[in-house]
Amino acid sequence: GRGGSSPFMRTETSQPGSRRPSGQRLLSLTAMAQHNQTGKWGENIAADYLTAKGYAIVDRNARQGGVEVDIIATRGQTIAFVEVKTRTSPLTDPLEAVGPQKVRRLARFADTYMRTSGLPYRPQIDLISIVGSEHDYELTHIEDAFEPPIRTY
Repeated sequence: GRGGSSPFMRTETSQPGSRRPSGQRLLSLTAMAQHNQTGKWGENIAADYLTAKGYAIVDRNARQGGVEVDIIATRGQTIAFVEVKTRTSPLTDPLEAVGPQKVRRLARFADTYMRTSGLPYRPQIDLISIVGSEHDYELTHIEDAFEPPIRTY
């Protein structure tokens, strides 16, 4: 079962005969707070980068139907739905964290957004990867990251 009263502290259910101490945290509050902080500065860096590249930030952390898009930005006739992945260690490629299910969710979000907004933009899904620390990082921006392109209106 769940241990503790906080929904952020998960414990693994012990099976009979298991040696794992009950209540051992799989993800500590400190680690989760650090993860959220890393994501926040990464999104700030990505928004600054996009602005410097001529994009206008339309929305951040937009939610719809259980899906969140980190940044929505426009430039010219394009509206970009941007997923930002930030890692402090170069050992894992942050873009590997964007699997097929996440891509489908982003595409569904973009499709619904375009149908309900009536905006005359060409939609695309972009990925931004940031690896490093807040003051020393490498940023990779992949525009229109998925083929075939999402539906246009």
